[in-house]
Amino acid sequence: MKLSHSLHRGILETTVGSVINKFKVKKRRNTLFFEELIARYAQACERRGKGDKLREICDEWGRLTSHILIPAPIKSSPPRLIFLMSGEVWKNLGLLTDVHTRISGTEIKLITENEFLSELIGPNAAMTGFFVGTTKVVFNSNAEIVKVVGKNKKIIYTIRLTKGKPIFNAKDKEKYNKLNKLSPIDGFTLNDAIKKGIFRVRDSRIYFRGKRICIIENTIFHLLSNNNLLLDEVPDISQGFFSEIIEKTASASEKLNLLKTLLQVMGWGRVTIQMETNKVILSIYKPPYGLQLENENWAFLSSVILGYIRLINKKFQFVSSTKKGEALALIFQIS
Repeated sequence: MKLSHSLHRGILETTVGSVINKFKVKKRRNTLFFEELIARYAQACERRGKGDKLREICDEWGRLTSHILIPAPIKSSPPRLIFLMSGEVWKNLGLLTDVHTRISGTEIKLITENEFLSELIGPNAAMTGFFVGTTKVVFNSNAEIVKVVGKNKKIIYTIRLTKGKPIFNAKDKEKYNKLNKLSPIDGFTLNDAIKKGIFRVRDSRIYFRGKRICIIENTIFHLLSNNNLLLDEVPDISQGFFSEIIEKTASASEKLNLLKTLLQVMGWGRVTIQMETNKVILSIYKPPYGLQLENENWAFLSSVILGYIRLINKKFQFVSSTKKGEALALIFQIS
């Protein structure tokens, strides 16, 4: 099913600050993120020798999301059927256009077409980890990557099952849903942004000013934050990315208003922003929670926001993050 149909039929339920996906697997809150920004980060991790760690983190992400979000009746189905159903979910999100499986004993080949990230940068540690983690859930077995070949349009993952069972350190689904529940209010939503042409849907993908946006389950951002994986480079990556799409002549107020709109429309919670002489205070009511058992950690998001705010003044630094009740307060100040 195309993304545009999902929006029209309410399978993607959009409210102010939240995007709820109700397609096939269990209902869950998703967030939107700029695909190229993630791709640049993934490339930076591999250039800095952190590819193995990125793959390990994305393996955990694949395990947690598949284990918790795929309904038990589907998980008890034959592996080929589970991959088929998972592929439909991935296609619905615009993460790829097709996926095929070949299973021979303990060897599994996943063949993807026009895949998220890989379409931009080719085979990478992030997607390799995600598919290995998913495979562990499908077969209820540990697994390892044997080989990844292909180019941007078509990637072939060869995965081998190994001894032992995978470990799932995750919140239960009820707690995850409760933490991520955001009561609807009147206001500007993703649907409104698409209707007004701010966001555009083309070939089941969402675009903002020519940059592609993916729909993604947000546990990955908490895992990256808790592992502190190359977070010190994220502000520079973010600043470089946003400098290509944010009008240089826009005032500080206009840039912050756009930031508020983007965060809310992309499902990161309800946002208010205060700007003082040398300080920006950004408050997010009900930011998205992850499936991981460890504490929530929005450091990756904070680093991305810092890069954006540096388009106003490059001397801005991140000062503090405070969680009070259901609101997250992020403070940025000119040093």
